[in-house]
Amino acid sequence: MDRDMDILYANPAAEDLTGYTVGESVGKKCEDIFCEASFRCKSLCPPKTAMREKRPILHREAETKNKNGGLRQTQISFSPFYWCDECIGSVIVIKDITEVKEAEEQREKLIDELQSALVQVKLLSGLLPICSSCKKIRDDKGYWNQIEGYIRDHSEAEFTHSICPECAKRLYPEFYEKMCEAEKKDTSE
Repeated sequence: MDRDMDILYANPAAEDLTGYTVGESVGKKCEDIFCEASFRCKSLCPPKTAMREKRPILHREAETKNKNGGLRQTQISFSPFYWCDECIGSVIVIKDITEVKEAEEQREKLIDELQSALVQVKLLSGLLPICSSCKKIRDDKGYWNQIEGYIRDHSEAEFTHSICPECAKRLYPEFYEKMCEAEKKDTSE
C-alpha cells in the first residue's frame, strides 16, 4: 500500500483470507479490509508507524475481518517499502493463526479441566493398618478411626449404612427370618 494507506496490490493468499478479490482490494484503504478497531487510531496505526520510524513492526496478533463479517486471528508484520531511498509505502504480511489459537484455547481448557479433576481426586494408597476385630483404621498420626470416617476424609466417597444378610442373621435372627418370609411372599406373587 502507499503512504495514504491505499492498497496497491494484494496476492491470492490475501484474497483467501479476506474474501476480497485482488481487483476488489486494489484502491481500497487498508483499514477497510485488514484493520481491527484498535488499529484505527491514526497515531498507533502499525503500517504508518513502520513508515514513520523506518523500521519493520513484526508479528503483531490481531483480528482480521473477512468480507462476510467473519473474523480471523492473524499474525501481522508491517515493513516500510522503499524506492530510491524514499519510503513510498508499506508491505503487510499476514499469517492466519486462527486454528493455532483455537487449538491453544482447547489445550488451555483441557489443562484447566485436568487440574480441576486432579484437585478433586484423592487417592488411598499404601498399607492401611486395620483392626481385625473392630475394623478401625490407624491413620498417619497413629490414631484409630472408624473406617467410614477415614475413607470419607481421604476420598470423595460418601457412606450410607445398611446391614449385610450374614450380620442380619447373626445379630437379628427374628427380624432376618421375617424379612426372608416377606421376600419369598413377594416373589411368589
